[in-house]
Amino acid sequence: MFFSVNRMLAILFLGVVLHTVSVEAAAEPEINLLFEGTFKPVIMHGRPTAAYAWKLTDHARLSHQRNTGKYMSGEGCFSLDFQNGALTIAFPTPLNPAYVNQRLDFSSMISQPFPPAPEYLASGKIRFDRGKMLLNNRQTLTPGTDWQTFNATSKNPFSGFTIYPEAGAEFSVADLKSLAVYPHIGGEILLPGGGKLTRLLLPENASYLMRWSVALWRGWLWKITGTALPIESVKEIKASPGAFAAIQGKTTPGGWQLNIDKNGIVLTYGEELAIAPALFDFLRSLGYAYYARDCIIDLKSDPQRVLPLTAKEVKPRFRYYFPEGMGVAFMNGGIDGSNIFTCNLVDWFHLPSPVRDHILNVILPQEIYYKEHPEYFMMDRYGKRKLHDKPGDVNPCLSNPEAMRICTENLVAYALNQPERPDLLFFIGDGSGHCLCPECIKINHGTAAYSDLMMMLTNNVARILAKERPDMKIIYGPYASCQAIPVSIKPEENVVALYPTQHTLVPCALHVECEVNRKAYEKIAEWTEYMGGPDRMGVMTYRDMRPLHNAAQMDYMNQFIRREMFNWYWKGYSVALQFVTARWNLGEDPEKLLHEFNSNYYGKGGEFITEIDLLVKTFSAAYQHSEEEIKNAGTRHICIWGGDPSSRTALDRETFNKIYQHFDKALAAIDDADKTIRLRILKQKFLYLREDVNKYRRDTCANEAELAAFVERLVELIKIGREIGGGIFRNCCDHSTLSAITGMDIPNTGKPWYLEPELEKILNAPEPVKIFPMEPRKIPGGWYFEPIIFRGGSGVQKYSYQCPEKTASGIRRPSCGHDKITLRFKLDNAIDQAVFLILEGLDDDKKGASEFKITVNGKEIFSGPNSFSESLWSRITFELPEKILCAGDNAIELANITPETRHGSAQIGSADALDSSSSQWGWIMFSGAYLMNPNGEFSKLLSGEKTDAWSQRKEKINLPLGEIKAENGKLVITGTQAAQTGIWFFRSHKYPKIAVQPGMRLKYTAKASGKGELLLGYSAYSEKNGHLGFRL
Repeated sequence: MFFSVNRMLAILFLGVVLHTVSVEAAAEPEINLLFEGTFKPVIMHGRPTAAYAWKLTDHARLSHQRNTGKYMSGEGCFSLDFQNGALTIAFPTPLNPAYVNQRLDFSSMISQPFPPAPEYLASGKIRFDRGKMLLNNRQTLTPGTDWQTFNATSKNPFSGFTIYPEAGAEFSVADLKSLAVYPHIGGEILLPGGGKLTRLLLPENASYLMRWSVALWRGWLWKITGTALPIESVKEIKASPGAFAAIQGKTTPGGWQLNIDKNGIVLTYGEELAIAPALFDFLRSLGYAYYARDCIIDLKSDPQRVLPLTAKEVKPRFRYYFPEGMGVAFMNGGIDGSNIFTCNLVDWFHLPSPVRDHILNVILPQEIYYKEHPEYFMMDRYGKRKLHDKPGDVNPCLSNPEAMRICTENLVAYALNQPERPDLLFFIGDGSGHCLCPECIKINHGTAAYSDLMMMLTNNVARILAKERPDMKIIYGPYASCQAIPVSIKPEENVVALYPTQHTLVPCALHVECEVNRKAYEKIAEWTEYMGGPDRMGVMTYRDMRPLHNAAQMDYMNQFIRREMFNWYWKGYSVALQFVTARWNLGEDPEKLLHEFNSNYYGKGGEFITEIDLLVKTFSAAYQHSEEEIKNAGTRHICIWGGDPSSRTALDRETFNKIYQHFDKALAAIDDADKTIRLRILKQKFLYLREDVNKYRRDTCANEAELAAFVERLVELIKIGREIGGGIFRNCCDHSTLSAITGMDIPNTGKPWYLEPELEKILNAPEPVKIFPMEPRKIPGGWYFEPIIFRGGSGVQKYSYQCPEKTASGIRRPSCGHDKITLRFKLDNAIDQAVFLILEGLDDDKKGASEFKITVNGKEIFSGPNSFSESLWSRITFELPEKILCAGDNAIELANITPETRHGSAQIGSADALDSSSSQWGWIMFSGAYLMNPNGEFSKLLSGEKTDAWSQRKEKINLPLGEIKAENGKLVITGTQAAQTGIWFFRSHKYPKIAVQPGMRLKYTAKASGKGELLLGYSAYSEKNGHLGFRL
């Protein structure tokens, strides 16, 4: 809606009239659904860095990082000013190019869902001279030089605003409000036994969470009865005739007691966050059900409705959190994670979004400290202080006293600027290791962990917050290099742990109790003892979260962990998960819940989706671990849904085929006109197809029949992706996943992966199977094996960490799986001469060389450490003996044989061994392989056959060529004038050179006769910008 001045005045009058009616009907406290309507500065690093209780999602910087892989600081991109309760965001001239046509979203730190109401009033003041600004209730504002007041009702609640900047633009906002508006406040709602409910009680000076919770009860009571009762502010909350009273008392953590009788409603809670789940649990008893945002069994308004007699106590196993947002967790008795955990509300410049966990760049920003004090940041294995491309990867050097002081002070400030959030959450930087300076190693007792120093930081913060925020708990995350229990330090009383169930910690997602998981639960039990008991332990679920398995695993873990369960999802999850887990946590039966969900969410197809769930449950229960899986527990993910190319499902071909039969029945059972149900079923099928083509991918196909079956499934995956479109969950499949699965180089043109033009080759080809070669490409002098035809290994991917980007596949240590790559090819004739195998690759990024073995047709020709570079692609050449390649089928196998304990890999004193459960070391990447036959090609030359491998060399372009011809098995070279005449093998730069290792001796033989000067030799080539084959 575009507002002219006159139109705005008219709407302002209407809003005031509506609001005035509400106040006259019942002099109740105004409940602003925004946490904070005036703007106060958050001071971090000595200056304003954010508006108190407001979030920023900076899509310009997020898009820049996505497209370039480089982090962009907010420094210099915009500035903040606070005057008289107003916030001004100013943009410079010229505008940073990344901000052109990009939006910045600002949202209040609110609790959701909003209370039901027929309309919502949005009001406030805005001023902006250029660019575009709109409210998130779909109202668009017009620019002007003066302050404008907006005051308008809408069907959509107001919770924030969006701006699109231009050069020199300034956007100012102040006095924002979002109110639920009802046509009449007052009346009565019928209670059992003839009682009447006439009001809701709210304590004076109530917290925002309490105000929202009471407003939520009022809104839902209005929705089911048509009566909006007044909210009465009182000094003390107690049971009162005709009143709703939420009274704090003693309950199970996260639990409540609800009593409804003729005298009123009394809700006893231990924590204010339980008031909303209690409401939706009560609504479920009336028939309300929330399965997903687009699948709700709602309640009709009934003025004659009598609220049922209720006396119910709820004792959850855990506090159950879900991170989806929009408050949907509340609908089934859980809590939205955004109401629990701190997130980045405090520094808009040094993280571009309200990140929840890896927030250390807000605490110790690289942009502020690195230039003058690189010693504050982690040292890598080369002894260099690390500057990260991703702000979420930043890690400090906590043995540096000044870095520890700054981190402690800023974490305290970070926590104190997080109003009403009970848990301070921060994890070590994601995926970047930790500081390996000598002092950090010493404090961490020479182990490959950073637990002691991170617990020291946690305790430093905890001691201060125990005084400043005694209600707040400080979370330690046993994540990445902090998984080990600290050796020399105990946690403070207000420190709790949030234990992640990622596959390195709980490796088997098929079973709860099994030999593979045995050590995992022993480790959790040790953590529980270290933390002081299960009430100080929470769990964060990861990846393979099927509802029935999740419930069974959490039921078992409840003996070790009782504080909280946080369902973190990863690249796709069962949509039934939240409903089943949340209701199971309150005591309901998970299989009945799953059946209920599927019947309502998938309609007539639901029974077949349930059959799939039960089939997978049966498969998982019957799965027998191999001795190798038991031996190497923790190094690989044994799962149903892996979510990425490195984690491959345990499901087999037979089970997949049964699953697809059930999907066919589900699709056949539904009404063809019901597109919503169809898309839901297809989305679920998509997840299984993704796992199928990832396990039985292109590089596993041993013959054309298997390849054809793979292509058929791949085509279906792409077509379903196109039909579902934006309904595909987040990044459950993307360009890199598709490249790994197919081996194809799929350029990212900025479109969703399923719409990339390169895929038209597959969809439109008369015979798509012919797009995927099974044999190496013939090149002059030999054959080229591109990664697309590698069989086995970790899967094709674009790899660019600390090196130029190339398409490659890798081999991991045997314990991690994916430890072999096989090159298969056919020859028309055996090769009698010795040939050269040239491998192009990269060693892992850890100190020390990974080891591998090469066998050719079953005969070992090399075994030992590789000599690839760790940061640039390089080549190694191996001579294959005479007559080792035969007519017909041939196979070259590259097998990783790196020992499980490797010394010199992490610069950690006497304890050099890396964590044996990690797959991040001991690998080798291969970006290509060549099989070159210069001797065989020379034999062709001698016999007069054509060969492109050997070409005539001429020294000076302006002199006539000499003569080269084959006679009686000899090559006769006749020069002319003073020019040199001869032959070269692969003179052109476009052909692969034969890599020579330092110290290698080169031997060549020749028989020569005649007169003149004979020159024999080699040309040397070097790398340039990471590319091979530049002549010195």
